Amino acid sequence: MTTGERFKKFLDDIGLSKNGLAIKIGVSSTVINGIVKDTNNPGHKVLMAIKEKYPNYNTDWLITGTGRMKEVTKLPDNDYLMVFLKKLEEDFKQQLAIKDQQIAMKDQQINKFLDLLGKLEGVSLALISQ
Repeated sequence: MTTGERFKKFLDDIGLSKNGLAIKIGVSSTVINGIVKDTNNPGHKVLMAIKEKYPNYNTDWLITGTGRMKEVTKLPDNDYLMVFLKKLEEDFKQQLAIKDQQIAMKDQQINKFLDLLGKLEGVSLALISQ
């Protein structure tokens, strides 16, 4: 597979056109067209911009075909995940407690409003009967 073919595959994978990639990495579309047509090799600027914008993609693969197109990202260890999940659970419980307090306050306001309406109805009926 040529460099141009690998670039086409990379473009398909990221879902961009040649012009879209050019805009995204700050080069002219002529540069990307030349690479895809195998008339030019990707320069340092192109490769560094791709590495910055698409860190999971292997620029060595783009140039030489060595390795995989995408680098495998290492998952965090279980201890980190457990700490993170516990923190999320605590945050969720805190937010839930706040919402419960807000609902209780709203219930109190509604009950006061209903009491006030009941008193006003009594006053209104007394005024009508006069």
